[in-house]
Amino acid sequence: MNEYKYKLLEGALEEKSEFLQRLLDVLNILPDTTELKDRVNQLLNLTPANNLQTAHSQIRDYRFKYLYLNNYRKFGPLTGKVRYYGLPFCQNGNMHSLFLLGDNGSGKSSLFNSMEYVMTGKIGEASYRNIQDLTWYVNRTWGKDPEIRLQTQTREFALSDARSFFEDTGLSVERFFFSENSIYELSRCMVQIDVNTQVIDWVPFFCYALGIKDIMDFVQDTGLYSDIKQKLEQIKSMVTEEPLTKQEVEIRNYISECSLILNDNARKKLNQLNDELKQFLEVKQDNNNLLEIVELLNEKLPSDITYVDSINRFRNNLKRYGQILQKQKADTNISDEPLKKKMKKISVGADNNQGITLSIIHAEVVSLSKSLDNILARAGRPLPLGDIFTKVQSFLDKKQILDSKPAGIDFDDLIQQLDAVHSTLKRLLSELLQEYLDADFKKLIEDTLKPFIEETESLKIDKITTGAVIADFGIQISVNEVSVNKYFNTFRFRLFSLCLLAAFNFKAMKQGKFLFPFIFDDIFYANDYKNKKLLYRFFEVLSQGAKTFLGNENCLQLIFFTHDEQFMNTLFLHREPFMSAVKARLLDCRYVEPWFMGHSLKIDSQNSYYPVLKKFKRNRK
Repeated sequence: MNEYKYKLLEGALEEKSEFLQRLLDVLNILPDTTELKDRVNQLLNLTPANNLQTAHSQIRDYRFKYLYLNNYRKFGPLTGKVRYYGLPFCQNGNMHSLFLLGDNGSGKSSLFNSMEYVMTGKIGEASYRNIQDLTWYVNRTWGKDPEIRLQTQTREFALSDARSFFEDTGLSVERFFFSENSIYELSRCMVQIDVNTQVIDWVPFFCYALGIKDIMDFVQDTGLYSDIKQKLEQIKSMVTEEPLTKQEVEIRNYISECSLILNDNARKKLNQLNDELKQFLEVKQDNNNLLEIVELLNEKLPSDITYVDSINRFRNNLKRYGQILQKQKADTNISDEPLKKKMKKISVGADNNQGITLSIIHAEVVSLSKSLDNILARAGRPLPLGDIFTKVQSFLDKKQILDSKPAGIDFDDLIQQLDAVHSTLKRLLSELLQEYLDADFKKLIEDTLKPFIEETESLKIDKITTGAVIADFGIQISVNEVSVNKYFNTFRFRLFSLCLLAAFNFKAMKQGKFLFPFIFDDIFYANDYKNKKLLYRFFEVLSQGAKTFLGNENCLQLIFFTHDEQFMNTLFLHREPFMSAVKARLLDCRYVEPWFMGHSLKIDSQNSYYPVLKKFKRNRK
């Protein structure tokens, strides 16, 4: 759970410490909720990773020093005593940035996603290719485990570690790895609010960049929140005893109707009774003659058929209605005048009662007629054991659910708590996003894009009062009142997206008191020469951003992979901010061993590595 998600959930679940367990207890009632319970646990389980809540008085420095690879994609197993291919990020003990030039297919992406894999547990490139088996994807030689060792300023992290970087640090760093695919993925996280005005809400983009897309999905009235609520309503309807009692009666009636054996005479009488009942239903009855109606219906019932449960129930109900109506009739014949006046007052509501009684009798007739239809259709046929078994099994399943209902659970209260968590998360999410839209955040984006936009173009980042995720809050980013994803060309939109992510990362490092490099995988390509010459400005602004947010421009470590030699040449033309950066060419790992003629660099007393880069040496201006 990343730091943003933890803080949001901590606020939403405050004073609701038992909510999650009670919710899971209720979901346990149904056997088909395993996936839903996993989703609930994944989102709402307030279990922070180590160090997430620890107050850090000092900056945690996770900038890279060395990367060592063995049997990882392009970098296969080495023969002889040398165990690793290595990529250094420090010189004479001092950490530096690295701009690495390499041909397509030379292994740039392998280096990039090896660092991504060990630090995030994911490989973006593999997911975009819909590759689920990462072990298969990364192994150079099948049957041998790949090795990734990444030394940082603080400690070493390895693919073989039992605990991940996130579990050890509480830091989610996926957004520090920049690739064309990640930009494309982010660009899909924008929602058009109004077709007419074409206003785009950037809240989904911000949520994705912050690693809280699942919180955003929950805040919306679809997804997990909706699934939980529907399931709670379903369970609530199932655990009430009334439907279960009704189902038991229906099963008994079904078995009784299917078990009857009718002779010709009995069948004839039941057919006749059924026809008379249907004729009765076709004629509108007068509720002033209720007693006569009851007596008429009673006369229609065959007196010699006493083994049909539905007829017996109907007869007993008629008898009860008759007794009630007889009593009412007797009450109206009282001779005492004052009492007659009193009864007249009472009789104001009598018509309503008689109407209700008539509707009840009408429903009883309908029920008996349906029962007779079933009896006449099923009697004499083989007992439908399969149907009976299915109905009984359904009844027993529901009874088991009812018996397993946790004691003291108030479903209405639980649903209200769910709604309260949903509402609070929505408010806290709005506050978090508004906190991000401060002056420094906006200035970083504006400064980066300044060389790439005309003086007549005005970039705006504004809060709006409608949104795709939060009804009364959204974020609009536009140039000359046109959404940037429509206004900018491909290059400028890519640059803009990188600016947003960089701004998020600077704020995250400032708030979390940590340092982590920005790693780029061939992110700028197919650009014209003018843009290539101006791209150094992007890195200058990043340096300024490090000074603004972190207090020191030298805190920023950039690791940049590119195949573009023209772009690399432009970096040699500018003195700042690249004084501490190393510019090098990536060597083809197939020829590294003979090039170095067995002369490797030591890691420790037992291991050594071949560096896979050759530094450029050119005179600076």
